[in-house]
Amino acid sequence: MVNATMPHLTLHQTPSPNISTSVYDTLQKYLTLISTDQLIQVLLQCDRNNQVVDKWLIAIVFEYFQRSKLHHHQFTREKFFIALYLAIEFEEDEDRKVKDVLLDYMLHHDNIWTSKRQFIKKKD
Repeated sequence: MVNATMPHLTLHQTPSPNISTSVYDTLQKYLTLISTDQLIQVLLQCDRNNQVVDKWLIAIVFEYFQRSKLHHHQFTREKFFIALYLAIEFEEDEDRKVKDVLLDYMLHHDNIWTSKRQFIKKKD
């Protein structure tokens, strides 16, 4: 679960008065995706030092989902990894190594993409 790998990625039972109910519900659905998707969980558990994924990048992915106007039923593993890759590409100042590690992880642990070329085409 997310709580085991990133303990602060939880929501309070009642939303803050500063957040709308729809955003709160959407955030709950997003955190459910992260906490229930086995591949995302394996990534988070393997990345204990947050060298590939940290809370900032997870927040950026949520923001990308929001800006894309995705409905919570459209939150998928594939879209999560594409958005995460884009977040790393645009937000991180590090070299390509982190993106390559993430891409290799996705290609070796999931059958959504069969090649780097296919992923890059989908990302674009």
